[in-house]
Amino acid sequence: MKVLIIGGGGVIGQKLARKLVDRGHLRGADIAHMTLADVVNPAPITAGFPVDVVRVDIADRASVDKLIAGRYDVIYLLAAIVSAHAEEDFDAGMNINLFGSYHVFEAVRALGTKPVIVFHPLSLFMAERCLTRLRITPFLIRKHPTERKRRLVNCC
Repeated sequence: MKVLIIGGGGVIGQKLARKLVDRGHLRGADIAHMTLADVVNPAPITAGFPVDVVRVDIADRASVDKLIAGRYDVIYLLAAIVSAHAEEDFDAGMNINLFGSYHVFEAVRALGTKPVIVFHPLSLFMAERCLTRLRITPFLIRKHPTERKRRLVNCC
């Protein structure tokens, strides 16, 4: 199984990668290859299978197309500009959280493959369950539409 972690240089991406390396399998299949991708080179991780580290700017569709062409079985989309930064820099939030995520989904769709895309910002989890008590932030506004798009990409 080939696994891609976009946002693999971040705290959550690194923890996820180490956990997957420790397990060695995912969804009943052995992990044969992992790629950690981020806007800066992610820290390398030692594993019993190849682990590549690459730079990708998900705000740039060509960069995403090149990355996704590796045809992965599972893609973790963890790249994001969090609320405080997104509130300070509107354009960065839009480019990464909305358009960047959209580029990933469209690149996968263009290949015609059906990898599982895992997308897990806590704010979306909260939005689905407690919308009446949720603080609406620029992060949530930009990420919520991409979660809906992900569900459409993974539906078949």
